[in-house]
Amino acid sequence: MTTMEKIRTRFTLILGIFLAIDVGLGAYLIWPGSDRGTFATEENQLRQEKKLKTRQVEPLRGMDAKLVQTRENVKKFYADKIPAHWSQISNELSKLAHANNVTLGGIQYKPEDTGLPNVRRIGIETSVAGDYSKIAHFINAVERDKLLFVINGVSARAQQGGTVELQIFFDTFLQEA
Repeated sequence: MTTMEKIRTRFTLILGIFLAIDVGLGAYLIWPGSDRGTFATEENQLRQEKKLKTRQVEPLRGMDAKLVQTRENVKKFYADKIPAHWSQISNELSKLAHANNVTLGGIQYKPEDTGLPNVRRIGIETSVAGDYSKIAHFINAVERDKLLFVINGVSARAQQGGTVELQIFFDTFLQEA
């Protein structure tokens, strides 16, 4: 084999390699989805998707600090609004009745489970007698009291002269040790 034949063989081999690369690049350009317009469209879709995901995640930013604040708020709510002793409930109702010049009848308590740890719902049923306006002030005071009272229902029981007697149904909550 002469030098010229060696050079011709190498040249043919190199030409074959370049031809194979050329065919591969041509196939890449013809392949569906490989044009610049498709890449730009896909890039825009991905940018839109990123914006959407960022908006969805935004409320979760700083969640650890929000949880700490919520726990503090719940502790403060329990301390301020939910009594720890049964006597606090009856004392508060008696105090409100006295302050509004109404007569409080017998109080019936119906404890119920709330599903919350260390908290029970206490259903309360009682009667209140007095002038209509004084009873209205009493109900308003119960709703605005520092302890949490949720009035569920009021029904008229009796009426004599200017005195009205109402049956009141409401709930409060009690902390358990």
